[in-house]
Amino acid sequence: MSDFITKLVSKAASSTIAQPNPESTPIFKIIFKPDNRDSHITSIHLAHSPNPTPLFIVRTQWFHKPNTILFCNGAEIGHATFPNFRHTTVITYQGQSFPMRVSGLTGYQSFDAPILGRLKWQPAIMVGSTIELKDSYGNKLGRFKPADIPGTTKEKMLELYFATDEYNLGLLVLTVMAAAAQVPKGDAAGAVGDVVSAVASI
Repeated sequence: MSDFITKLVSKAASSTIAQPNPESTPIFKIIFKPDNRDSHITSIHLAHSPNPTPLFIVRTQWFHKPNTILFCNGAEIGHATFPNFRHTTVITYQGQSFPMRVSGLTGYQSFDAPILGRLKWQPAIMVGSTIELKDSYGNKLGRFKPADIPGTTKEKMLELYFATDEYNLGLLVLTVMAAAAQVPKGDAAGAVGDVVSAVASI
């Protein structure tokens, strides 16, 4: 990451980790921009950053495994392989494995993150285009939603209501991209199992 981003992440992480702020004041706002020339590529930028260089680049591919690949400064730092029959997305990040378990009944996908503990991405109730990040106590720590930027239709925004470090920031980006790819458009929380079945045939 650039010095600007590293300093910003360090400053945010100096506060208490995993203590959510009011939703109106997210600590991080991260923009996900699909590439105009390659629909498989998404660049991730910190909102309002003066640095045009993306934090991360993500490549998502349904018909090849791993299905989601995370790059930083041109190097692969993690990837996700969607489940076949065990309903577990295999997340590999910085040389470590983080199984993300998919629930076909509730639509949530849970994993364990360093320091942060058990987290889950879950479709928001009554908001089909949004998925929320919650901890094991049900506290909402973030959300992934349309960016609502004038003149754009496909950009997404990740809002985080807690301070985190550079390591977990990358892990959250990778897991939300993997989770979002497996939630049907228009959302049907219980339909995640249908997507899993479709991926299983790849």
